[in-house]
Amino acid sequence: MNGLRNEILILCLVLCLCSCRNTCPNEPDTAKTTDVLSAETVNVPVEPETIPTAEEITVTDIRNTAPPDMDFPDETDPFWEENGYIFFFTKPISEYMVVEYSDGSTQGMKDALQEGRITTHDIRSFGIQIYSRTQEQLEPTPPCGYGSGTAAFDNIREMIRQIETGTLNWADQEIYDTYGCDTAKLRELSGLCDGFSEFLVEWTGGLDYCINYQKDEQTIAFMPYYTEEQFAQALSGMDTWESLSKNTLLLNLEKTELETDAGVLYVCTFDTSAVPGQRITCHESIGPDGIRRIVTNWYGGDGEHISGSIYVFAEEVPFVCLVSGFPADMAFAEGLRMESVK
Repeated sequence: MNGLRNEILILCLVLCLCSCRNTCPNEPDTAKTTDVLSAETVNVPVEPETIPTAEEITVTDIRNTAPPDMDFPDETDPFWEENGYIFFFTKPISEYMVVEYSDGSTQGMKDALQEGRITTHDIRSFGIQIYSRTQEQLEPTPPCGYGSGTAAFDNIREMIRQIETGTLNWADQEIYDTYGCDTAKLRELSGLCDGFSEFLVEWTGGLDYCINYQKDEQTIAFMPYYTEEQFAQALSGMDTWESLSKNTLLLNLEKTELETDAGVLYVCTFDTSAVPGQRITCHESIGPDGIRRIVTNWYGGDGEHISGSIYVFAEEVPFVCLVSGFPADMAFAEGLRMESVK
């Protein structure tokens, strides 16, 4: 009996020791340790995964894909309307104008304009000549080069000779019969630098004509305007701060005024979605002769000169000179004169 009691006492002692060991504070609690590690793991900041962005697609070229020997009629080709102005070519070529992108894809110019991928300034930045007029200004007989019939001559004197001797070809004679031409009122440009020579005259009848002068890669297109309405039409297409600020497609447009000895000179810089860093300068002054002049120059995103314009508010007959191949300045503009053809 005593032996059995001793065995029971020994068994109880063993059970008590096991119970104490499981509740001993010096022993780690595996379950609690696992929970703490899990919580710490959740709170550890994770570096965000860098997702590579697609390469930005840019415009690499805008060009005319029409065959070089293709014969187009002399008629205006309106292709875009913006801020009250209609943009057009003097020949129906807009369907052949293509935009090329940096990823190798291409798109029609009109579709690219519609989708906002290019602007009219981008078109000009690639050396493409486009024109702009309001709808009202397109209604009357258009200025030189914008009509349904244009005659071409080697020089203004040859044009006068053919008119006065009645030796025009049948198409040019038709223009003369419709509009006439007072040859005594025809003018030519003087005061050009040495080396410039006349190489082409475009005439649409009456006193609508343009005389082109050339020196190496430099060209000047001289257009006199015999009515205030015609000259106003020419001024309406000028790139000024006022016209640029109305163009909602231009980005980061800024105007900086520069010091000058005479008149007002300012620079407008802007970006488009296709071509950043374009720049236009405008200098307006009244010269010692009392004549008001405006000289503008336009530069592409690469800083290269694209084209320039000179507006001369002469009282007798105001005129405009479009220049390319060199930036015009006020000193050059003040040296230009207009005189009767002798």
